[in-house]
Amino acid sequence: MKNLSHIIVSIWLFFPCSPLSALLPPLWQGIAEIQAIIEDKRLGEHLHAGESLLEIKKVEGGYLLITNQQLLFAEIIVEPSTIAGPKKFTVVFIPQSASNLQFEPYQSSNSR
Repeated sequence: MKNLSHIIVSIWLFFPCSPLSALLPPLWQGIAEIQAIIEDKRLGEHLHAGESLLEIKKVEGGYLLITNQQLLFAEIIVEPSTIAGPKKFTVVFIPQSASNLQFEPYQSSNSR
């Protein structure tokens, strides 16, 4: 049993160095971005009373927020960093009209 606990601790300590751990950061980065959009007080300035958020769709450069009344683009501006870890970013909200909507669905550089 003691050997098993040593193996588990070793795996836990060295897991961040494995290629499998490289798959996790984009997921967590995306979750952090969506959470920042939802929690941003400026989002409320763009939404009207009785408006419902129907969908959040990843597009090139940010996210498209689709409500029952409008389209809103949340641009993600990544701050340059020289250290590893989660990317720091800011969110800028840009109202959209159906006539100027030119977003392509987001395609990860990891997709084959």
